[in-house]
Parts: sequence; C-alpha cells; structure tokens
Amino acid sequence: MTPLRKKILALARKLDGAIVTADQAMMLSSTMGSMDDTLTDDEVWMFLSGIANNIEPDIVISPTKPDKRLVKVNVDKNGKVSISRPPFSKS
Repeated sequence: MTPLRKKILALARKLDGAIVTADQAMMLSSTMGSMDDTLTDDEVWMFLSGIANNIEPDIVISPTKPDKRLVKVNVDKNGKVSISRPPFSKS
C-alpha cells in the first residue's frame, strides 16, 4: 500500500461513526468504492479532505433532489463504507 493510500484510509477511518447527510454518505461510499478503478489517489484525497473540513463537494448535475436525512457512516479497516440509522435520544 502506498503512503498516500495509507493517508487516505486513515482519513476515511476518521469519519467512522460520523453523522452525515445521506448524500454525503453516498458520495463517501462511492468514492471509497471507486478508488481502485476510476479515481486516482489524488482525487480521492481531495474529496475526503474536503469532507473532513466540512466542504461540500461540487456536483454539477444531480439526477435527484438533495437528501438531507441524517445517517451514521461506518468505515471499516479496509475502507469499506456502510450506512446505518443514527442513534437519536428521546430527550
């Protein structure tokens, strides 16, 4: 694994357990999933560092309306992203 890939994985792992919008979770999942076949390491790094700094990625054309529902993101040690419902308290 290259040094940049190690940094990418470490940055993605920092998002483990974060509560984000459904759109952000989908973009994170697709970005991490396409790291090996369509996106370069630099492109993935730019995207993840933007998320880490609360910068919304630019999407030129979106086929659906923005989904602002909140979900919990889980990132495993290999960078695989899964999504679950956030734990909300009744208080």
